[in-house]
Amino acid sequence: MATKVIRIAEGLGNFRFQVELESVVFTFVFEFNEREDAWYFDLLQANGTSIRRSFKVTTGFPWLRQVASRPRPNGDLIALDSTQQGLEADFDTLGNLVQFLYEESTTVAT
Repeated sequence: MATKVIRIAEGLGNFRFQVELESVVFTFVFEFNEREDAWYFDLLQANGTSIRRSFKVTTGFPWLRQVASRPRPNGDLIALDSTQQGLEADFDTLGNLVQFLYEESTTVAT
């Protein structure tokens, strides 16, 4: 199974980074909502064109299955609670206890 851990530095406020997924570069923009104690992210093409905005980071949810239009990564993105204790991604857990993963298209069921 080809799964890539997307490294996220913990303890940052709002941040952005680029990552290559199956030979295509995408931009992620993460923002923390203090009222909800939750992270949200935007997915952009490398040139800044929006693919989808305001995904709420929820563990176990395959985000890209709800994005039909292209361009978008061919696989899927998911947050995983590495403790298996039902944790969600709050300010302190995203990037360490809650990991951000990309499942390559060859492993994603259609």
